[in-house]
Amino acid sequence: MRARTHFLGSLTAAALLFGCSAGNTGNSGGAGGGGTTVATTGSTGSGFGTGGSVPTGSGGAPPTCVAQTAATQVVPLDMLIVLDESGSMSGTKWDTVTMALKAFINDPTSTGISVGFVYFPNLNADDCVWQDYSTLNSGFSPLPAGAMSLVQSIDGEAPHGGTPTWGALKGALARANAYQDLHLDHKVVVIFASDGDPTSCSTTDIPTIADLAKQAYNYNGVETYAIAMQGATLSNLNQIAVAGGTTAAYDVTSNVQQFSQKMQDIRSKALPCQFVIPPPPDGKTLDPTLVNVDYTPGAMGSTTTKIPKAASAADCGTGAGWYYDNEVAPTKILLCPASCNLVKADSKAKVDVAFGCKTIAN
Repeated sequence: MRARTHFLGSLTAAALLFGCSAGNTGNSGGAGGGGTTVATTGSTGSGFGTGGSVPTGSGGAPPTCVAQTAATQVVPLDMLIVLDESGSMSGTKWDTVTMALKAFINDPTSTGISVGFVYFPNLNADDCVWQDYSTLNSGFSPLPAGAMSLVQSIDGEAPHGGTPTWGALKGALARANAYQDLHLDHKVVVIFASDGDPTSCSTTDIPTIADLAKQAYNYNGVETYAIAMQGATLSNLNQIAVAGGTTAAYDVTSNVQQFSQKMQDIRSKALPCQFVIPPPPDGKTLDPTLVNVDYTPGAMGSTTTKIPKAASAADCGTGAGWYYDNEVAPTKILLCPASCNLVKADSKAKVDVAFGCKTIAN
């Protein structure tokens, strides 16, 4: 990727921030269509509201927008891996999983992601004190710079003890929620990988444990992914994944060699189709009604299309679209699932966030 590495390919994001010139005409550019978008109401044509009437060009036509660009960025991804190192993980299973994690950490495609680790049970054997797991065994480390320290962390661990699922997941999610609160411009996810059912804590029932993931997701959007290895009950981890907003667990119960591919699948799924809105220049105020998102496929000679705006995530439906994280005071632009999937599937896709022309709604 040329700009950031979060879409597993080439994704460029630029913000067209300021300026309109009088005297030129253009077409209105319908939803999903190309062409020059025209600012028609409520603004001088700047991407940032200053009030006043709309200037006109020759023949009374509204002006076309002239771009001044400033860089923006895709929201960074932070992954907290909660890894079962109970005694049943000994041998080939542990060797395969840790090798897969090291490969994931050193994969160039993981560049720009941050990774942290919680291992359970901790050094206090079957410790169920959740606060112990809220202190990470390895703090969030950006890749590739932090790869060596993460690998060393893995190499310092060995299987032992039972499966204190409740304590480990509660502590890890508490830490993930706190980290998300401190990094509002990031996306934080938890990956819970286990080869067994809860055995060690007084709380072992799955609905109660799954509710931990639900609470974290409802609180500030931290998702919980789950990987079920041989020895785990898949339906149990499915409940945790669903509660954590990720549909279903990733199943490697019949072949742990698939663990590496599942980590790649999770990375692709978790990568956020979100863009940080850059600060307005010169103390101006952002006008959220004058924002558009353009998509250009990576194929040579492709035509740029405008993605229409949805009112919210619930308004996305099955079609192309984008929406704000907050309609009143937006800080991020998020792509709807259909547009997100389209961009992720195109390794050379280009996305431009354009400020200064009337928003095209779906």
